[in-house]
Amino acid sequence: LGFDIRGYTAVGLNDLFTACRGVYLKHALGPASSTSHTKKDVESGEEAPKPLSKLSLLFYNALLSGVVLYPYLRWTGDLDVARQWFDAPAEGAVVAVALSASLGPVLQYAIFVCTQHNSALTTTVVGALKNVATTYVGMFLGGDYAYSLVNFAGITVSCVASLVYSWAVLLGRQK
Repeated sequence: LGFDIRGYTAVGLNDLFTACRGVYLKHALGPASSTSHTKKDVESGEEAPKPLSKLSLLFYNALLSGVVLYPYLRWTGDLDVARQWFDAPAEGAVVAVALSASLGPVLQYAIFVCTQHNSALTTTVVGALKNVATTYVGMFLGGDYAYSLVNFAGITVSCVASLVYSWAVLLGRQK
């Protein structure tokens, strides 16, 4: 294991932005039982703005992501690499890209629904649990996993913590 400041900074920023996004989604979507009609503000008598729908949030998320991502891809040169790849794609790769591009919005919608019905923290923990499960599957099916006790212990601790949190939330809802 080695220390790379850029890597730790990237992971830290990803965690920060993911947490901010979850909190904003919970705030923007409101409770799952909210109605779409506007309510009058008690103090001012003005109508409060309606919460955004899930589809509106999906649209604005994609729009703002594209605005941020496009200059970054131009700066790193990845946009040119992608264009060259699409000029002569490998067999079956176009189908894989099409499936990936179509399943992305489905995943985003599922995250929005999960955040609306649960807390932002629960959505994050469930996402981490999914990532850990994917990592375990990759260890056994991928064939390129180099076993390390520290690495395996870290993944296992993350998985157990996610399961304990999910179990505690489930028990809390049953009360």
